[in-house]
Amino acid sequence: EITRKYRIRWSGGLRIDIIDEEMISRLEKGGCQYIFFGIESVNETIAKYISKGLNLKKINPAIELMAKSSIPAVYSFMNGFPGEDKDSLRQQLDFVDYVLRTSPRAEIALQPYNPLPGTPLFQEALRQGFKTPEKLSGWGRMTTGEVLGPWVKDKALLKNLYLISFLTFRGERFLKSLIFFPLYKIARLRWKFRFFKFCFERWLYCLLVGVCVIIDDFKLIFARLRWSLL
Repeated sequence: EITRKYRIRWSGGLRIDIIDEEMISRLEKGGCQYIFFGIESVNETIAKYISKGLNLKKINPAIELMAKSSIPAVYSFMNGFPGEDKDSLRQQLDFVDYVLRTSPRAEIALQPYNPLPGTPLFQEALRQGFKTPEKLSGWGRMTTGEVLGPWVKDKALLKNLYLISFLTFRGERFLKSLIFFPLYKIARLRWKFRFFKFCFERWLYCLLVGVCVIIDDFKLIFARLRWSLL
């Protein structure tokens, strides 16, 4: 009621298994701009292992309801859990394709799992051979694009999947510059044919991001210089 009264635009995250038509209607009227859903895994074994607690049977109907709504949705998935195999990864990718067939405008976040202190899986990760960083700078590497679990056999694959899914499903919103357009087209082809190896564009992407950062820094320096001369 408050957001509708004062025309406040907002976004947030929700459990996907509580979504129904009434809730979507209230969210639309309340000024919701987009919703983030942390599904993480649709594999029953993995979902139970990570204690996700979602009712998996309600995920598909919720996605279909969101596809009919005016609110854009972001669906988050994780890979690289201990015990995950090629079949569960393939199941994950197949489900992403289902989401996109059902809701073509949906955004997908496909990222590797990294253990964080204080989470229930952290002690399990230590038992599986995870070594905690010795320095604070080491914890800085615990980003969504890194793969630090020693149980992951093909770390490059998960890193490539992270970038390819970002370019394919979220690039239009976050990468406005035309210099990223070729990477977007390549990523779309990679996803279509599921060819995720030899991802040279991962290094090219890092280079382009670095160039953009340098350009932004120069713009900031130039703006400060102009301001000082006024």
